[in-house]
Amino acid sequence: MSNTYQKRKASKEYGLYNKCKKLNDDELFRLLDDRNSLT
Repeated sequence: MSNTYQKRKASKEYGLYNKCKKLNDDELFRLLDDRNSLT
């Protein structure tokens, strides 16, 4: 396997991971906002 292929695959997976992480953070903040608006 070529090194560039491994790097490209790793960066792609890292990008997906960051996307999911950001999504989860957004969900978390929205849940916190909902809880704050209730009180």
